[in-house]
Amino acid sequence: MKEEIKQELERIRPILKRRGVVFTKYMFNSPEILYDARAEIGEDGKTHYQRQYEHNPRRQHQLKKTNNFFISSVGRECIGEELTYLDVGCADGRRTKEFMDNLERFCIIDNYHAVDISPKMIEAAASVLGAENVSVADITDLPYENRFNLISCLFGVIGHLPEEKIQAAFDNLYKAAKPDGLVILDVEAKGEHNKGWGWTQEDERQGRKYFAYVVTDCAGNIILDDQNQPLIGTNRIFSIDELRKYAKNAGFKIREEQEITPDADIDDMFFGAAYALVLQK
Repeated sequence: MKEEIKQELERIRPILKRRGVVFTKYMFNSPEILYDARAEIGEDGKTHYQRQYEHNPRRQHQLKKTNNFFISSVGRECIGEELTYLDVGCADGRRTKEFMDNLERFCIIDNYHAVDISPKMIEAAASVLGAENVSVADITDLPYENRFNLISCLFGVIGHLPEEKIQAAFDNLYKAAKPDGLVILDVEAKGEHNKGWGWTQEDERQGRKYFAYVVTDCAGNIILDDQNQPLIGTNRIFSIDELRKYAKNAGFKIREEQEITPDADIDDMFFGAAYALVLQK
């Protein structure tokens, strides 16, 4: 496997240098490594992750549309209720806080917790959400059972997992939810828009379900890994049928699903589409 990954890196590096994104079968760095690298806090008190978000209209646009869908859906289901809430993959906590602030227009958050696989991101999230409300945890091994009315797993968190761990992530989200509890999640969608990223029929034949990209800071500077090579991130694309299968295998009922697409005035090769699901235990 190491030799295969080495060969794949040799294949994709020239394409990444030329085009910025390429499809592959492999993950090259763990989410912990990727998000630790983006957790550095600047003089303005913000993480690199947050500064990059603020300089990326595509991310802001996608987050707004996705959040609006989830707030509307959860608001209808839980209006006036008291909720115990878990956010899985919280990064620096700012998106979590923003989501909770919107959610509290419809319901009461009785208590909440947020987890991330990156220790450095959790350090940053502690200053936003409170140290007592955050902890390091892996989505494929969550330390909860029948605990939360609402669980969120937003902004493509599941897409950062290797193929063999995806079902375990759905299973753990199911286990952590209370009976009748809701789980909301979104992922990058597979579809015609992927052609804008250079996706081809050959990628389909080769089973290349991850798009790889070079990780940069908000100024466009390339972040290097411990081998002094450009740090490569990956995210998986899903068909809606794959998502339904993972969810149903875990035991979920699908309450609602939505394809999140860019508005016509968003011109950005890295804005594809996303699938957003509302699941119920």
